[in-house]
Amino acid sequence: MESQALTTGGLVQAQNQRHLRNHARLEARTIELAHQFQRQRAEKTNKSYDKPQEEYREWCHEHGFADGESVTEKKLLLFLDKCVVTVRSGALAIRRLVWMSKESQ
Repeated sequence: MESQALTTGGLVQAQNQRHLRNHARLEARTIELAHQFQRQRAEKTNKSYDKPQEEYREWCHEHGFADGESVTEKKLLLFLDKCVVTVRSGALAIRRLVWMSKESQ
């Protein structure tokens, strides 16, 4: 019985180690590719991305995510919802109100 528990424990440990190695390789390659793509972009494109990327970094630090600035689907959706769509649609609504008030004069 004890040897079976050791075998099962060893199997689980081996699976966990394999999972961690695979995850580390995927993360490292993803970062390498992202840097490669950034280097290949036009300078104007890079400049236009600077401000939104900085906003995202600051937002990540404010919220203290365990994975830091790593972009995940859920974090990106939350960031877009709270910081981009809401803020920009609010600004758009204000511009519309100003425009409508000028039209009615």
